Amino acid sequence: MAKEPAATAPPARRDRVHYLYLAVVGAVVLGIVVGFAFPDFSSEHLKPLGEGFVKLIKMMISPIIFCTIVLGIG
Repeated sequence: MAKEPAATAPPARRDRVHYLYLAVVGAVVLGIVVGFAFPDFSSEHLKPLGEGFVKLIKMMISPIIFCTIVLGIG
């Protein structure tokens, strides 16, 4: 009679939620440090980045609402 293969333990999964939490906390701390160390840098040089982010969010709102309505009707 053939032996059944021994059950192997699944590979250890990394805790991605914990990594994301640490990344967010690190980004907040880094933002606070940069804000206190270089107050003019954050207001002048990061403005285009902030405006671009807001434009990207506005660009995504219309397709999301459209898809939600179409899928809700269908």
